Amino acid sequence: MSLHTSKNLLHTISYPPAPKKPFYSPPLKNAQSKELVATYKKSVESKRNDLRKFILTTSGERTSGPTATQLVEEGKTFLDKHDVDGALSNLLEAVRMGLDTPEVYRLAGEAYKDKGMASEAIEMYTKSLERDPLNMELYHDKGNCFLQLDDFNSAVDEFEKYLKMEQPVYDLLVKTGKACLDAERFDRALELLNSAMEINDKDPYVLYNMGELHERIGDTAKATEYFGKVHAADNDFAKPYLERAAIEEKEENLALALHLYESILKVLPTDAKIYVHCADIYLRLGEEYSSNALSCLTKSIELATGDEDDELLGPLLYVKRGVLLFDQFNDLDAAIADFTIALAEDDNLDTALEFRAACFRQRNQMGDLQAAKDDYEKFVNHDKVAAERKGPPCVFLAEYYFSNRQYTQAANFYQQAWLCNVDYPFELEKISLAYLHSWVAKTKRPEEEAVPTITTNQNTTTTTTTATLQPPKDPNRPTTADTHTTAVSADEASKCASLQQYAFDAYYRPRRELEPTAHTELFYAFHDAWQPHTEDMARRTNPEAGGKGAKKAAKKK
Repeated sequence: MSLHTSKNLLHTISYPPAPKKPFYSPPLKNAQSKELVATYKKSVESKRNDLRKFILTTSGERTSGPTATQLVEEGKTFLDKHDVDGALSNLLEAVRMGLDTPEVYRLAGEAYKDKGMASEAIEMYTKSLERDPLNMELYHDKGNCFLQLDDFNSAVDEFEKYLKMEQPVYDLLVKTGKACLDAERFDRALELLNSAMEINDKDPYVLYNMGELHERIGDTAKATEYFGKVHAADNDFAKPYLERAAIEEKEENLALALHLYESILKVLPTDAKIYVHCADIYLRLGEEYSSNALSCLTKSIELATGDEDDELLGPLLYVKRGVLLFDQFNDLDAAIADFTIALAEDDNLDTALEFRAACFRQRNQMGDLQAAKDDYEKFVNHDKVAAERKGPPCVFLAEYYFSNRQYTQAANFYQQAWLCNVDYPFELEKISLAYLHSWVAKTKRPEEEAVPTITTNQNTTTTTTTATLQPPKDPNRPTTADTHTTAVSADEASKCASLQQYAFDAYYRPRRELEPTAHTELFYAFHDAWQPHTEDMARRTNPEAGGKGAKKAAKKK
């Protein structure tokens, strides 16, 4: 047929009518969609019940062990008794036997969650939802597990699934809003927290998170307003967080403890004690945080009113800042000022005395060494200071008095340093000369000789040896007096005696062989006093030699 002849037939062709375009209908509202979901869930559950009668069961010989279904029931029982390991053992065995139901995976997920194994719990929850995606509670549980892993984006995704399918509850609104804040989804966080505040605008936790949100988006004024409302809504809001921070600090979880303290400072910005805790943690974190520690200590000093009973906010606060200024910033003038303020309130602060003296020595301006000497003398007489801390100050005092030709005091402090086991390369010449001057001065005044009392564990004996400088009653309590009677242990007495004996011999032996013209008046005075003492000591230590000598002298006569 040609195109020309077919044109006559075109009018006989009929086409179906075009479908009419439906009118626009608005989308279903949230409540309607949830109603449809609920209807769908009921229909699916009904269909599932109808199909159960077609499930095939195996026949044949029964095994002696429990079936998979029985294992699941036993697993439930173990979970009720909080026996997580027993529950997991039964549930996983049921899975190995071929049981592949959403219930067994859900229970296994709960067991893993109770055991603190969030990743394994998420895996089990996922398998359960693959087999039953309408179990809304599992989305919530799965989101909580993601929160434990600090995976805030995944947690938000799971919580949002629940919110779309179920009626939103207040706690979940707050939790999801906080998760959005941590995931930096600020717009959604603001929306959810506002929804929560419409339900309860006095919840301090919601108010705090609103403050955090506005702080992170840069609205400082709004953030301060919300933080201020927290304490007004609940005076005890900060208490559990402070307790938790103290526990974490004690357990050396310093980063978490610092985060908690700094979070509470947003609510209580005038609490000086919290700044002290932050400073302590910064100091423990290392030298790179010294500036942060100094800022916190300065802020706490500014906020402290002086009426607090807590010792953290007393003069020790100035001592702590002074030590930091000396050790890390070498700001000697500021450190001395802090120590002076502290000592004005309590002149018995050993740390302030010790470090102020060190500052004076390092600054070394006119009169500083004299001031250091005064502080150190108070320090070494402090009752509660350990002996190892007194050693270096005793060495400084000995050197100070020696340089000023006050040899008796120098000998005393050399002796104190010796008793403190100080790690110091003693200059034997100085020690010898100091003891020499002290010895000669004492031998010229025999009526002033001290009679030492040596105390042992068994009994107390009194002797009248010619020892000049006696050890103190307690090595932790040295004295500056050059002559007195004290009770000391036998070990300490022998230690001081050995030091003195060694010093005298070291001075005397090399000099007695010199030419008479090289001898000084001081040497002759020393020789006259020291030689009889050495001969007497030799007779005491070797009585047989003395006895033989006496027999020989008798024969010659």
